Amino acid sequence: MSNYFIDTYINHKKNIQSLQTFSMCKFKNKKLALQAITCSDFASKYRDVTKISIESQDALATFGDTVLKMIIAKHLLIEEKCNDSGKLTIIKSNLENNKVLNKIGIELKIKDFLLHNDKELDGDKKYATSLEAIIGAIYLSNGIKDTKQFVSEYILSHLDEISSAVN
Repeated sequence: MSNYFIDTYINHKKNIQSLQTFSMCKFKNKKLALQAITCSDFASKYRDVTKISIESQDALATFGDTVLKMIIAKHLLIEEKCNDSGKLTIIKSNLENNKVLNKIGIELKIKDFLLHNDKELDGDKKYATSLEAIIGAIYLSNGIKDTKQFVSEYILSHLDEISSAVN
């Protein structure tokens, strides 16, 4: 088991390349890209095995959650001309909740490039956390333009489905 963590981490460049292909974004900061795809239990076990600390995605996910909410709210207000604050709040909440983001992460097969333990992805929000971490990393590495492109492609593309459930 310990070789798994060492080998996986040593070969992380292919995971970053897969993330870049998936996100349509060439990360200017590869450390942020690596952090975005490193699940917390993997980072912990790697530290236990090697005594070397690596950053997990959790802090980036917290930041990415805030960025995601801002992008969704701005899109609803400006692009969709949603001026009903109650409706805007409901749609935004439905679009960025963990259940929806988890489902999107599973559909997009982000598991393929995450550094994780198999059991770690069994929870009800790990894919959501990973998507939020990716959003945070894109924003910090490349800025708002690339982040909006990613969110539009993978999250806002579900807007019609969410909006119709609200109406």
